[in-house]
Amino acid sequence: MINIDKYIHDLKWQDGIWRSEEDDAVSYPENGHNSFNEIEENSFWFTRRNDIILEAVKRYFGNGLFFDVGGGNGFVSTNLKKVGYDTVLVEPSFAGCLNAKKRSLNHIVNSAFNTKYFYPDSAENIGVFDVLEHIKNPQYFLKTVHTILAKKGILFITVPEKKSYGQKRTSGQDIINDMRKMKYVD
Repeated sequence: MINIDKYIHDLKWQDGIWRSEEDDAVSYPENGHNSFNEIEENSFWFTRRNDIILEAVKRYFGNGLFFDVGGGNGFVSTNLKKVGYDTVLVEPSFAGCLNAKKRSLNHIVNSAFNTKYFYPDSAENIGVFDVLEHIKNPQYFLKTVHTILAKKGILFITVPEKKSYGQKRTSGQDIINDMRKMKYVD
């Protein structure tokens, strides 16, 4: 059993989900989670993406838990759980959390990923998969992730290859450039 108390604080347990007292702003279409929930299982793109993420996790995973931040309906978390990784889904949208619960995920946190709810230097493995392009201030978010990530922790990131309509953050190169400016990578 996972002892999640050493990672989170100021959240309440309610109907199988750790929840914040406030609704966190989500920059995601209101019905997006339910729409994707209907197609994820049978989508070539989602299943192939899961395969690629799993291979990266198998190769680089450290010790401890895996935090799937902005993990939506828990499709990636479910795949990681099936092969034996202790996974915590962190999703600010309650709709996504409810869909994840239907997938029998045991560790779901309905909150923003910040130091208001997560202890600094605690998370050994953090995944941020196709999330950064939805965040208004990705540099600030990456600084927060850096604060929560354990000293020798591993950060896994995926971003769209090309700009999509309406997205501010567009490519892996944008993220690498920002991380270099913040001196997180060489």
